[in-house]
Amino acid sequence: MISQAKISLNVMPWFKEGAHDRVFNSMLNGAVCFTDWSRYMKEILQDGEDVIFYELNELEGLSQGIKELLGDRERWETIQKKAYQTAAAGHTWEHRARRVHEEILCKIP
Repeated sequence: MISQAKISLNVMPWFKEGAHDRVFNSMLNGAVCFTDWSRYMKEILQDGEDVIFYELNELEGLSQGIKELLGDRERWETIQKKAYQTAAAGHTWEHRARRVHEEILCKIP
């Protein structure tokens, strides 16, 4: 379903330090992800370049933002391509597995 969508709307679970795989899965499958933010995602993603952040307490503008993006194919394609590149370069399950593996090896005496 994500690979057929142009837009993916994400609401983060109630943790604000990390990310959810829905964001990266959306990016890798060609959808532009609209998501509320987390500290981690604000560090690794650029609003309006590879993701679009929204505020949960300002939902009135969300539908307008989605409508505007869908009406601007060039902007949508630019964000979509950058999102894919960002996710493919460092946010796949393979990247996560390698990181876990490295952490485990560091703990072994």
